[in-house]
Amino acid sequence: MLIEVPIEDRFRIWYEEPLAELAKFKRGNGGILALIVVMPLYERAYNFEDSKSNVPDGRAKWVKDDLGLKSDLEAKLFWNVFRDGFCHFGSALEVSHNKRLEGEDIPKISLDGKHPDLPVFEDIDGKSIIKLNPWGLVSHVLRKYHGQTELLEYARAPLLPLHYLVKDKETSSPNPDTPTNPHKD
Repeated sequence: MLIEVPIEDRFRIWYEEPLAELAKFKRGNGGILALIVVMPLYERAYNFEDSKSNVPDGRAKWVKDDLGLKSDLEAKLFWNVFRDGFCHFGSALEVSHNKRLEGEDIPKISLDGKHPDLPVFEDIDGKSIIKLNPWGLVSHVLRKYHGQTELLEYARAPLLPLHYLVKDKETSSPNPDTPTNPHKD
């Protein structure tokens, strides 16, 4: 018999629990991998909100308001450095072909557990820097999904169904904490 795991449990076992393990790495060293995981989730949250809006290309305003940034330009730069960088290259973007054509540099990043939980732009020694506690952003993004079944079931990117095969329903019960691993010895 196949038992489907509820969507909230899928999110927990696929995202929240693995990210919690990354958070245990010394000196916050799991932060980069955590950002690689949550930036697509952040984009998904934006796309979900955008699907309910009539504002054309409202991403900069949404990101600005959501992260408490000072301007649409900061929001666009954050998106370029973090979303484009981590989603396409597995690292913050340091060089943007489009910005080079415009004669501009993109900000560098400084990640530290002592930095603010959400991005803050600063000029340091004449260079633009985005300061961020990566775990603060991770928590911010994950909170968007808590109790938000509509977001979890968002039609453009639903979480894949997960089923457990229960062989003997008297001695087995579907428990997302103890999935059957066909690759286990």
